[in-house]
Parts: sequence; structure tokens; C-alpha cells
Amino acid sequence: EGMKVVIAGRPNAGKSSLLNNLVGKESAIVTDIAGTTRDVMREHIHIDGMPLHIIDTAGLREGADEVEKIGIERTFEKIEQSALVLHLIDARSANLKEHAASIREEIALIEEKAHDKQLLILANKSDQGDEGELKAFFGAHEYLAISAKEKHGLEELLEKLKAMYDWKQLAASQSIVTNARHLSALQNSLADILKVKEGLAMEITGDLLSLDIRAALAQLGSIIGEVDVDKDILGAIFGKFCIGK
Repeated sequence: EGMKVVIAGRPNAGKSSLLNNLVGKESAIVTDIAGTTRDVMREHIHIDGMPLHIIDTAGLREGADEVEKIGIERTFEKIEQSALVLHLIDARSANLKEHAASIREEIALIEEKAHDKQLLILANKSDQGDEGELKAFFGAHEYLAISAKEKHGLEELLEKLKAMYDWKQLAASQSIVTNARHLSALQNSLADILKVKEGLAMEITGDLLSLDIRAALAQLGSIIGEVDVDKDILGAIFGKFCIGK
């Protein structure tokens, strides 16, 4: 399935613009109005064959309304479920000076929530900032200066994403299917199981449910090599040979 990447940060930091640039289309609404993104948005991309699930989240801010608060709670949930967090910060000189204390609190909060994740700070709108100020402000924190609007630094970001792609972690946390036939059998088996689940909710009789259960088991059996005598052996004999006396 690939690596889950969460884009987090304050409203109007440029999260939706970054998402749109990464996926190459206008997926997220981009305006100057704070709080436009109130729920998570997901997009799936490939970088040199590496699959990434990019998740844009609601902006982190105090004084949010009830809907935004729910979105912010979901932001923290997605951070917990992610492998990599891109923390986007408005790096314009005026913003860093005016909101220095709250930005540092935000950095500490994201570091706490992403304590066991890979974390990369993105200094967005850096074309309106000063390189010396950025270095002084972030200090020991690793960061990458970009401009989502002007598309500056995006190639460097893609290279960073490739370097941070954790194959070992993905292999440990996800099942890997390398055979197309096995994948098809698993998908068909899942479809049959979901039919059983729907049937239980509708209180369909057991004899009818057993048909879908048997179909699901047959799909799994085709992977591990179990053979249905009636279907496979006799079916093959009568299907391929002309049986006489």
C-alpha cells in the first residue's frame, strides 16, 4: 500500500497547495480563508515506483469552531497512523517575527505527537523570507525551505521523500503480495466475506450465508494449494478427456 505521509500545520501555511503540487492536480481547495480544510484529504502518488499516501489535514489553531476541532482531532489521529509527517510552517519573515512563540509551541506539539515517526519541517513561502533568519529561527531543527505556490524546492522535497522511504518498516507492518493471482484471490475472498457480513446484518439464513463462506474459503484455498476433489480433479478429467466405458 505504500507509506502514509501526513501534511500538518497551521491554517494558510500552504498545506493544500503542497498537496496539489505533489499529486499534480487541484485536489484541495486553496483560498486565503483560514480553515478551508476541515477534514482529512487523501491522495495516492508514486515517486519512482514508490507508492505514497499523501494526507492533507485540518489546520492547527486555537479558537477553532466545533467542526474544525473535530478536524484537528483527526489530524492527530492521522499523525499517529503515519510513517512520515511533513510539518508545514509559514516562513515569511513577518510571520516568524509576529508568531514566533506560537510557532515554537506548534513545533514542540508536532514533535510530541510524531515522537516515533519520521518528521520533516517544511519552511513554506520561503521566497518571502530570509535564509539567515530561517537558520537562526529553526536552529538545530532540520528543515527544508520551499515555496508551494512558486514550486520552489519541490524537487529537493521529492528527493527527501525517496530518501526517507522506509522499506523495512513497511515490510514489517504490511503484508506483501507478489503474485497477481494471489492478489485477485484475496480480493475475491474479501468480497465474499463482505457479502456474509451484509447477510448477517440482514438476518439472511445460514444455508445461504454458507454459500459465500465456502466461496471465500475456496479463494483462500487456491492460494495455499488446497484442492477441491469434486470441482478440480473430476472437473479437469471430464473437461479435458472423453470418458468411454
